[in-house]
Amino acid sequence: MKPPEKLIFKFGKRFEATAYGKLSVVLAFTLGLTIVTAWGALSAVLLVMR
Repeated sequence: MKPPEKLIFKFGKRFEATAYGKLSVVLAFTLGLTIVTAWGALSAVLLVMR
């Protein structure tokens, strides 16, 4: 009688995968936002300095 254990393991693996996927999406979004903000600040500073 191993099917239930296998099923739980499979579900756990899938959940882990989706959790990692969501985390990577959030990280990518945060990184992109940070880059855009930094670029905007840099552009503003360069514009002011000119």
